[in-house]
Amino acid sequence: MTSAKMAAVLPRTILWIFLLVTAFLMLFPVALTLLGSFKTNLEVTTGATIFPKVWQFGNYSTAWKAANFSRFTWNSTFVSAATTIGTLLVTTMAAYAVDRANFIGKRFYVFLQASTLFITIGAVVLRPQFDMMIGLGLQKSLWGVVIILISAHASIFFMLIGFFRGDPARS
Repeated sequence: MTSAKMAAVLPRTILWIFLLVTAFLMLFPVALTLLGSFKTNLEVTTGATIFPKVWQFGNYSTAWKAANFSRFTWNSTFVSAATTIGTLLVTTMAAYAVDRANFIGKRFYVFLQASTLFITIGAVVLRPQFDMMIGLGLQKSLWGVVIILISAHASIFFMLIGFFRGDPARS
């Protein structure tokens, strides 16, 4: 192999080694968790082995029944679907209106949306959001969670504004 070919192959080999090591480090905990799900409780807490001694395939059905996973699965599916649909409806209408219409306070509204991209207010707004859900009577409903999640998508708003500005049929 010539030195020119070696110079071209070496960086690529180093890159692949780096990527494989990174992939291993990322996937190893997932594999341990998956393999641990087939172990007994005693094996999980005391074992230093990767593979279970006896594969416990019944762990999944036991967990499904004992922990009411069917209800949790339904809740997650409902919240995800309702949030996705609601976010698309709200942000599409807002982005279309901001892009196409001229109104007083338009620049200020866009500024407010942009400021939410850079400021993580997480725990600061948690209590006021909960108080608002109590005021609406939604504190024991998944709809309260959906409403809170729909209101937190400024990045999608800006993606849609960019989409509308790129529309060739724009008037």
